Amino acid sequence: MVVPAEVCELNLRKMEERSRRRVRDLVTQLAFEGLSENEIGRARISMMAKSDLLHARAGYRSARPVTATLQI
Repeated sequence: MVVPAEVCELNLRKMEERSRRRVRDLVTQLAFEGLSENEIGRARISMMAKSDLLHARAGYRSARPVTATLQI
């Protein structure tokens, strides 16, 4: 099945918007819990660093070596 590029781009934009809203909601929640600006910033960076979407957009590749599987 081939998906048109326009559909892929639209889906990517929707996912990015949902991700931004989620981060904003989590940051708001952290602020209500009384965390400092530095703590909120660290939490936000951590959330963004775990985002597979951001890794894909940046062309990130894992530096971890591929482990061989044992076949019997």
